[in-house]
Amino acid sequence: MLQQYDTPRALYDRPANVFVATFIGSPAMNLYEAGLSADGASGTRPAVVLGSQRLDLPAPVAAWVAAYQGRKVIVGVRPEDLIVSSGPGLVTEARLVDGAGQRAVRLLLARRDARGPGGGANHRGGRAGGGGHPGGKRPNGMARVDPHTPVKSGGRVTFTVDPAHLYFFDPDTGQAITA
Repeated sequence: MLQQYDTPRALYDRPANVFVATFIGSPAMNLYEAGLSADGASGTRPAVVLGSQRLDLPAPVAAWVAAYQGRKVIVGVRPEDLIVSSGPGLVTEARLVDGAGQRAVRLLLARRDARGPGGGANHRGGRAGGGGHPGGKRPNGMARVDPHTPVKSGGRVTFTVDPAHLYFFDPDTGQAITA
């Protein structure tokens, strides 16, 4: 069944639903179960709540997801929109780091305490726990990082993400929540 018809760039930038969001792009978009809170980390702006962490939302983004305030949503972020930072952001545990600088970018599989849609550990439907991954915890996110970024498996990594680059989906229908 046709899910969305548009140019590849438009499908990538404005997916109509969760299926299109994860089908277009490689690696696929990271998806997490999240909540929308009236009070962010600063206490003054709305925030998206990912596990135990909060990411403040600017007024324009908060306005178009306002109808979901206090409800669960699915939040998506593309791997290239996660930027390694030394400042405040989303803290993760690096689980697997690909390559030794042989690529233009390295792929970093990370573990966040946010759950995938439907309670899974990641957008591919995996469950938390075991699975042969170091520490017994499956990665549930992927980022593209510069090959010169000093990231090691097992270490903590902080990512910043521009809230304007977050994607929101209705958890019941899978449809995009748009302005």
